[in-house]
Amino acid sequence: MKPIEDDFSLCLPAKPARKKLYWFGLWAWLWLALLSCPAATAYQIDSVLRTAGGGAPLVSSVQTFGIPNVPAGQQVTFSFGFATDEDLLSGSFWDAATVTLREVLSGLTEQFVTIDRTGVYWAPSNPGGLTLSPDLITRTAIAFPTLSSTPSNQWAFTVSAPVPVEFQGKTVELYLDLFDNQNAQQSLAWISQVPEPNGWWLALTGGACWCTLRRLKPWNS
Repeated sequence: MKPIEDDFSLCLPAKPARKKLYWFGLWAWLWLALLSCPAATAYQIDSVLRTAGGGAPLVSSVQTFGIPNVPAGQQVTFSFGFATDEDLLSGSFWDAATVTLREVLSGLTEQFVTIDRTGVYWAPSNPGGLTLSPDLITRTAIAFPTLSSTPSNQWAFTVSAPVPVEFQGKTVELYLDLFDNQNAQQSLAWISQVPEPNGWWLALTGGACWCTLRRLKPWNS
């Protein structure tokens, strides 16, 4: 007869209770997965930038947050928009907005998007920084929000883009830059508040815990 302290099965609940625990753990895992996915439509505007026509040629807003030091697969999610009164005959270059993720200590950058009157350019060329495939950026066109004195040509998107492994466990800054070509035609850019990325690590942690419990004692034993 085995000593009581060596019989691990005595530490487990009866089989009906174990089945209930199994289903509870499964649904908790799925719920955590849903919570870890940022909402695609809900956002709160963090800042609105406008050209001044003769003011500073570049105006910026910045949000600072930390990237968890967890396995790869994290995403940074934000909504942003650009609007301009410029037309395609305004000149050889136009007002433009760019969204960039920058690691604070190294200064390494990853550019997500540049937009001007001619269109939207996903993952543009980023000399000296990280390169990103446009296909890795998930974007959905959304309605332009109601703002005062909004120019006529408008674009707005919700964006989810991968966080590079070089930024894991680091403090980063998300920049919105608005370039002003100094003409008299108005342009503006806005960006939403950015929740700190949590990726799927909550769901994966829950799944790992469930698998561990599952292996400790088969349900049919």
